[in-house]
Amino acid sequence: RSDDTGAEIIARSSRSADGKVLLSGILFQTSAPAGDEAAGSEETGQAEAGATDLTTDETVELARADLAAQLSVSPDAIETVDVQEVTWPDASLGCPAPDMMYAQVLQDGLQIQLQVGEDIYFYHSAAGQPPFWCETPAPPAE
Repeated sequence: RSDDTGAEIIARSSRSADGKVLLSGILFQTSAPAGDEAAGSEETGQAEAGATDLTTDETVELARADLAAQLSVSPDAIETVDVQEVTWPDASLGCPAPDMMYAQVLQDGLQIQLQVGEDIYFYHSAAGQPPFWCETPAPPAE
């Protein structure tokens, strides 16, 4: 099917041995948006995927805001412990999921360490991209 941006989505489903339905999908971009749509979404104010170029400070603030929302605490309750520019060893960005394969390409990014009370939280990102909470972080490339 196609969506409003001209992207075509192909979805397939199959059943696993235990009867669960497995879905897989492929997204094809068939045309680029024209005019104002190319500049970004009016709802979010974000540029199209891959076009963001967040500063380190903006990335840290996004991580703090996300953690505050996840934990239902004030951002003031979150301490920024450490922010490091790192090179991730693969496309998992230092947060590999079990049984997943990742492109083996070096990725520049950030590792952000936040603290609430005694608990430490890690956020990872690719360079200039929004951060995400990584519950089981792997070390960056050396």
